[in-house]
Amino acid sequence: MPTIKIIGLTGEPGAGKDIVSNYLVAKHGAINYRFSSILKSILDCLYLPQNRPNLSNLAVALRHKFGNAILADVLKRSILNDHPGLVVINGIRYIEEFQAFKNLTTEKNESAHISFSLWYITTDPEVRYARLKTRGEKDNETNLSWDEFVKENQLETEMWIKTIAKEANFIIRNDFALEAIYAQIDKNMKKLL
Repeated sequence: MPTIKIIGLTGEPGAGKDIVSNYLVAKHGAINYRFSSILKSILDCLYLPQNRPNLSNLAVALRHKFGNAILADVLKRSILNDHPGLVVINGIRYIEEFQAFKNLTTEKNESAHISFSLWYITTDPEVRYARLKTRGEKDNETNLSWDEFVKENQLETEMWIKTIAKEANFIIRNDFALEAIYAQIDKNMKKLL
């Protein structure tokens, strides 16, 4: 029976989840699954910009209509169908999403043995704001004012992150040079493997 190790990442926008995810993919061979990929695909089909308010509004609408675990259920199905060995799930934002993946470890599953660990990526708000302004991953991020940043961090999609973080198996402070972040990741991986 194959083994699937799932690492769930949570953290506020700009904390460094992509840094951790990309390193896990490059160094440890993880397959990256992102909640935002589902949302971005839908926004593209609707010809709407991929900015944080649109992503948040779409996520909230889907969750209100189909339940808070709807996006997690989509990713779970993909993971169970794909049977990757090591998985990184980038962007867990709701308690139900966390529980959906945590529950995979106790659900009877005929096709794979599954383990799950939650990692909280964090840094100071001022650092996160500066990163968002320079990365420009979402439409209008480079022009984001401090007040807009604060407002976006109060969106429904962001308000459960601190609660979920309390469940984290590992906490990564992304305040240091990349080598120090990578060392934290490698240390966590040794504990998991």
